[in-house]
Amino acid sequence: TARYVLSREGCPDRGRIQAALERLGSPPQGWQDAVLAFAGAPSVEAWDELMQFTPDDAMYSRTRNTIQMLIALGVDGDVLFRCATRYGSTPDAFELVELGLVDPETILERGRSGPATGRGIWFGLAARAALVRGDRFRAVRLLREALEIADPAFPPLTEVWAIRRLADDELHAMLDSAGIPRR
Repeated sequence: TARYVLSREGCPDRGRIQAALERLGSPPQGWQDAVLAFAGAPSVEAWDELMQFTPDDAMYSRTRNTIQMLIALGVDGDVLFRCATRYGSTPDAFELVELGLVDPETILERGRSGPATGRGIWFGLAARAALVRGDRFRAVRLLREALEIADPAFPPLTEVWAIRRLADDELHAMLDSAGIPRR
């Protein structure tokens, strides 16, 4: 809820809410300096080093808070996506996609490296990344492929509906001709 409030323009209690979220991640003394050092040379290896002593009970909140700090610092979206999905995923990974900061190929790499049961979902997210970046043909192609390779228990319907919501009449026609379902 706090992150939703922060996403709104003109949040009157922004500073207090951000401070409360930072406390949830229990950052140690010097954390901001370490994050700034990471921002200067971001990589998955540097991320692992940054997060290595984070207690399990603080990992989720610290990951989210740190990714948000790094987005604000303008760190490369592809690197941040790799970090945000290193051991699963957080909503920040999806935010990076929605902001157009992640190349679809980065998401496809992530999908290929994970379990086969999740590949359809990753390919669907790559389709959304392509669409947000203006590549409608690749979005349709990736979405069709996502549906073809998806584990029946994990269809990429969230991405299908997200892309359908963003679609104009021309894109709906392209999706229809590719066999992408409507609701």
